[in-house]
Amino acid sequence: MCLLWGCAREQPALDFRVVGYLYGPRMDSLPVLELSGLTHLNYAFANVRPDGRVVLETSDDSVRLRRLVGMRGMEGPRILLSVGGWTWSDYFSDAALTEASRQRFAESAGSLLVAFDLDGLDIDWEYPGQPGEGNVYREEDREHFTWLLASVRAVLDSLEQAHGRTYLLTIAAAAGPEYLKHVENAQVQALVDFINLMTYDFHGSWTPHTGHHANLYPSSLDPEGISVDGAVRRYLAAGVPGEKLVVGVPFYGRGWRGVRPEHNGRYQLRGVAYGGAVVCHIAA
Repeated sequence: MCLLWGCAREQPALDFRVVGYLYGPRMDSLPVLELSGLTHLNYAFANVRPDGRVVLETSDDSVRLRRLVGMRGMEGPRILLSVGGWTWSDYFSDAALTEASRQRFAESAGSLLVAFDLDGLDIDWEYPGQPGEGNVYREEDREHFTWLLASVRAVLDSLEQAHGRTYLLTIAAAAGPEYLKHVENAQVQALVDFINLMTYDFHGSWTPHTGHHANLYPSSLDPEGISVDGAVRRYLAAGVPGEKLVVGVPFYGRGWRGVRPEHNGRYQLRGVAYGGAVVCHIAA
């Protein structure tokens, strides 16, 4: 087992990955969950405290996780705990700041895996070196993100030896080029088992014009030329192996009202936007 963050881990042979994200509160209205067809399921989200600790914010999360693990069975998907997300990435930069805070993050997250019999962690920092939803951020986040993942990987490796099982480490990563400027891509990809690309939400209420929100190829009408294909190519050019990229597929749509009819409303100054969110990541 490789414990140094500069070296790659051996990868098990996989024909495909189908990774679903499950937002915890949605379980409350679902008496039955159909997990067949998934290879991995990420439970979202655990929070990051200012001191670096990873916590479940409510007792309901504990109940849901135990229920989810109980449904997994022998052939079910591997269940990971996703940490952060758009709403709870406030203090990732603080958690990654010092060796002590990184160790608190890694050990507290590892403790949750053991307590709930989970299979790994999905780190969803939105985003290193960028404010996201008004988060704490620093220029040093680029290196600190690598060091944070290295601390987590070391704790997971020690848990593997103690419990005789494999623990996965994955990240959720933005599709745009700005994200890649704030991440040490070569070092990060060597530490993680795979990367869930957020190849969706290309256009919405936050963009000045309408547009497809998860188009495979760029549209000639789109001034930014955003696409899934472009995102994957950027990661490959940054040195991330293709077998570690898992493309995000949104099971929801976005729409606008009050838009001019030219080009069937595509890439026009936007009106009122609306939409929802259920996400699955797929790699073949």
